[in-house]
Amino acid sequence: MASIGEIKIFLLFSAVIVVLFLMMGNLSGKKPAAVPAASPQGYYHGLPDYMVHPEQANSMVKKLSVQVQGDYNLLTPDQKTWLDGMASGYGRQVLLTYYEASLKKSEKKRASTSAKNHSKN
Repeated sequence: MASIGEIKIFLLFSAVIVVLFLMMGNLSGKKPAAVPAASPQGYYHGLPDYMVHPEQANSMVKKLSVQVQGDYNLLTPDQKTWLDGMASGYGRQVLLTYYEASLKKSEKKRASTSAKNHSKN
């Protein structure tokens, strides 16, 4: 059986080993990974949070749909994630619907402009 003195020496030696390992870890020069800069509150990678800024999110979807002409594959991964989150997984359909609506709106505008031009003549 070990004496009290031997147990004390064992515990002291174990504590010294643990402290040395901790110091070696701190001295190894490894720096923690840099934390990416956060987007402003209410935004996801520059895109408006649809829960915080619904009007801005709606206008962003309209803008994106025209920019990519309704083609979901032309969106960046962040834009796809944002759009799918907003549309509960139906980002592709929402983008196409908004694009088709913008086409119809521009066709109506052209038709009314052309009707006005004919009535002036």
